[in-house]
Amino acid sequence: MKVRNMLKGERCAAVIDLKALRENLFAVKKDLPKDMKVIAVVKANSYGLGSVPVSRAVQREVWGYAVATAEEAFELRSAGIGEPILVLSPVPEKHYGTCILQCIRPTFFDAKSAAKFGRHAEILGTTGFYHIAVDTGMTRIGVFPDDNGFKTVQKMLSVPHACAEGILTHLATMDESDDSNALGQMSRFKDFVNRLSEAGMRFEMVHAANSAAMIRCAGFKDEGVFNACRYGISLYGAYPSEIEELKTVNIRPVLSWYASINRVALVPEGTPVGYGATFVTDRPTRIATITAGYADGYPRSLSSKGEVLICGKRAKILGRVCMDQMMADVTDIPEAAAGEMAVLMGKALEGEEEITVTELSERSGRFPYELFSLITPRVRRIYLQ
Repeated sequence: MKVRNMLKGERCAAVIDLKALRENLFAVKKDLPKDMKVIAVVKANSYGLGSVPVSRAVQREVWGYAVATAEEAFELRSAGIGEPILVLSPVPEKHYGTCILQCIRPTFFDAKSAAKFGRHAEILGTTGFYHIAVDTGMTRIGVFPDDNGFKTVQKMLSVPHACAEGILTHLATMDESDDSNALGQMSRFKDFVNRLSEAGMRFEMVHAANSAAMIRCAGFKDEGVFNACRYGISLYGAYPSEIEELKTVNIRPVLSWYASINRVALVPEGTPVGYGATFVTDRPTRIATITAGYADGYPRSLSSKGEVLICGKRAKILGRVCMDQMMADVTDIPEAAAGEMAVLMGKALEGEEEITVTELSERSGRFPYELFSLITPRVRRIYLQ
């Protein structure tokens, strides 16, 4: 009833359960070593859920936050978020000064960028902190864990006024059944970090584990190398993939998505529905028009095959999903009426039916990260504390 009341008058809204989000953090944190630092990944506006409310919700439970861009970090600082912030990508030089003054850590993998960063810090009369990326098999960013990479890290650490606080790599396949490639990455990273350490190059933070690795406990908990991990997709209520090895931790859905019905009309057999008349009724049909479309982030690929929940029952989408609206068959849902809410993702407002992010992913040909992050800003976010 509480959620229904909150949705009154809304065209289209996403409800984010921050209590469930915190429980998802505790679900993995309880099995981590006590000194393991957890970095909450809040990039891309917390995968579309809202980086500022999410960051505040877990503020006392994490070491800090990881974002994708300097601008995302500045937004958190402007909102009063004071914990450490790591930018997981290189930052343009124009932002170096602000990052240094606001204790924001860029990620670097070349000596030239580290030297420029150090010069900015020297001008400001302070020290700038950053992390070093190592490419162990993602083939995206980072120094390679070879002799050239070793020499590059040596040069980076010799830069005055620039402190390499941490070193990291990214695991490309930890969410797949065969984890041999990911474990190979982990091994290469550990060997490289140990080699650096033996040469006197040590780091306050060493991290590789993502949500999948944290759940699978894949070789990082009992090693003396790792002391931090990055928690992303499972914080938001989805498993990194559907393999059974990732179902050992109870992850609760965090986001539910609703849109209102603005019309219910009875049309005769033979009536075309939507753009292109791709669907034509084969019986007298009651059609509900729902105030959400692909401009809200609902996948157009679900045209004529997706379902929504109306009055606790499933209703099939008819015809093409429009930019701002879509139509659904409510012939067998006599209680459906204008003003009711349709559930696009989440549990029915009445009854036990549920449309999970996994179901939407499989039907639409997308995946949970994408579905969350593509819900557009015009969909109002409502937060349950």
